[in-house]
This record gives sequence, structure tokens and C-alpha cells, in this order.
Amino acid sequence: MNMELILILIHRLIPGARILEASNGREVLDLLKQHRVHLILMDVQMPVMSGIEATMAIRDLESGSGVHIPIVALTAGAHKEERDACLSSGMDEFLPKPVSSRELLEVLMKFLEGFELVDEEVLEFLIRSNEDTTHFNVKDLMERISYNEELMEKVIHSVSFQMSGILDQLASGLEDEGVVKEVSHTIKGLSLNMGFERLAAMAREMENKARGELKVKQLLMESMYAEWLTIRDILSEME
Repeated sequence: MNMELILILIHRLIPGARILEASNGREVLDLLKQHRVHLILMDVQMPVMSGIEATMAIRDLESGSGVHIPIVALTAGAHKEERDACLSSGMDEFLPKPVSSRELLEVLMKFLEGFELVDEEVLEFLIRSNEDTTHFNVKDLMERISYNEELMEKVIHSVSFQMSGILDQLASGLEDEGVVKEVSHTIKGLSLNMGFERLAAMAREMENKARGELKVKQLLMESMYAEWLTIRDILSEME
């Protein structure tokens, strides 16, 4: 889910690009056995096998072959320790979430020399002065997608379709610590990408309280639902 915005940006920057998706590190390794890959955008926190573990396995497989696939870390954490761990595992670059289109373009230009990249068209976009940036930081999102109105519409439509289902998944798994951590992390990353500041903070709190009392998580869940309804109303007004 957190890759939605990134996938849209890649398709716009490299028309016709073929993108292979994996939900965990083990699937990444399986895909590499079947396809030739020019660049890997590796989510650091994945189930089954983490991004760091997958990277180390890939570098072991490449050893002595003369092959080196560029691997770029994607993570919601921006601490120096995490950056160092990613680079030490064999990753080539580090991008903190939310990823801006400019940062992504720089990475693509660095590692995909020879591919024809399309510069993004910067469109004038008027942001209503009374927009509540606590619920939805529209300006922050638009800066990351280079003020592209068409892309904005696609992103809003995609997230509106997905978020309710993700919240329902979290609500139904509140008694499972693993589910709470994984789904809360997904909501946090997606919210950070979209500029849903308050919802991201709630998801972070839920992730931290994965082992906490059920009553506390239920109360926080109700707040997350209420916040999403507010955000959804804001998004509806923009359509």
C-alpha cells in the first residue's frame, strides 16, 4: 500500500516501465530468479524476510558474478543508525518516506542511465488558504508530486478506495500483536505519503501500543475511524 504513490510516480517518469511487486523479502528473491531487474526499491520493514535480510541474500548471490543490482532503501525511519544499517547490508542508496518526486527522479537518473526519463510537468495549483493541514497537508503532498493535478486526482482516488479496508483490517485484528504492528505501520506510511498528519500520528501510537490493553487499542481505533471520516470529507470536497 505504501508503494502506491511511488508506483504512480515511476510510471510517469518512465513511461512503459515494467514494475514487479513483492510483499516480502522472500518474494523479492523469487522474482530475481525469474526476471532481469535493473533497480530494486526495497522496503526495509517487510514480513517473512526484511529488506536488510533480502539485500544481504542478494549480495551473497551476486558474489563473484560481476553483477550488481542497485538497491535503494525505502523506510519511514530517518535515523542515522537505520541509514547505516541499510548501507552496511549492501544497499546503494537510502530514501526516507515520504519520498518526493524530485528525490525519486534523482535516484532513477543515478541508477538507470540509458533509460529515457520524462521530466514532470509542473502545473499551477491553487491551494485553499483555509485548508486544515493538521488533517491533510495538501501543500506538502503537492510539493512532493511537483504540483501535478492529474497525479493528485489519481492518488486521492486510490487512497480513498484503500484506506477504509485497511482500517477495517486493523480493527478486526486488534487482539493480534503482529497484525496491529504490521497494519498500523502500513497506515502510518500511507498517511505520511499523503500528508494525513494526524492519522499518521495515531497509527504510530497504535503501532507502539501493539502489546497494550485491548481497551486502549479499541479507543484509539475509534479515533482513527473518526479521523479518516474527516479526511474523507475533505477529499470529497476537492473532487
